[in-house]
Amino acid sequence: MGFTRVRLREGPLSGQVLGIVPARLASTRLPRKPLYPIHGRPLIEWVWRRVEAMSVLDFALVATDSEEVAEVCRALGAPVELTRSDHPSGTDRVAEVAARPEYLGYPLIANVQGDEPLLKEAHLRSAIDLVREGGWDVGTCATPLLWDEARKDPSVVKVTRAGNGRALYFSRAPIPYKRDDKPTADELGREPFLRHVGIYAYTRSALEDWVARRRSSGWNRWSSSGPSRPACASACRWWAGRTRAWIRRPTRRAWRRS
Repeated sequence: MGFTRVRLREGPLSGQVLGIVPARLASTRLPRKPLYPIHGRPLIEWVWRRVEAMSVLDFALVATDSEEVAEVCRALGAPVELTRSDHPSGTDRVAEVAARPEYLGYPLIANVQGDEPLLKEAHLRSAIDLVREGGWDVGTCATPLLWDEARKDPSVVKVTRAGNGRALYFSRAPIPYKRDDKPTADELGREPFLRHVGIYAYTRSALEDWVARRRSSGWNRWSSSGPSRPACASACRWWAGRTRAWIRRPTRRAWRRS
């Protein structure tokens, strides 16, 4: 695989940040995921409560193709936008909403995936800062894997980075591969064994370009595959501390530290 030199944007990017939580009812790995009950409340409520409290976002909303999900969100006081039902990924859903006339004034868009109920604002802020201050087109975040179980789990997205922080590759496979042995606990607690956190920040033009290139080139359905291509200057910030886990499938482990 060849690598292309990435030219970063010069100077900081000013303007407000629009936060969008894509919520698809027909999830492949966990059907009806936004409404999956956790401690008596639907998953989307846990995610929204986190998002609405984040001062780094100037405005936030939920984007869904389901009136059922929309009703739950409206009851929480969350702004909701209904979208098409044929989007191949959450990124496409975010792009549809971000392109609507009422949201064109936001130069920065944050995609907070709807299965990160314990997301930290510091993680999202770091992704946004990579774009706003760092000159990257796309910013995201990663934390240590910590457990070999997580490294092998295909529901856990892994990411590798270049020395300058550029995101090189996202995969559900156990990357990086360690020949003849599994990583030690110490190795799993640091780079390069990283779990991707389900957040992205984009410039408006980068989001539009990402979606357009996917449609024209036939990239796969997984929304994380696009920015690792040379077309987007995409950076990933590594957080050394622990973060709580994601919801990808029905399991009690969803609330363990990961």
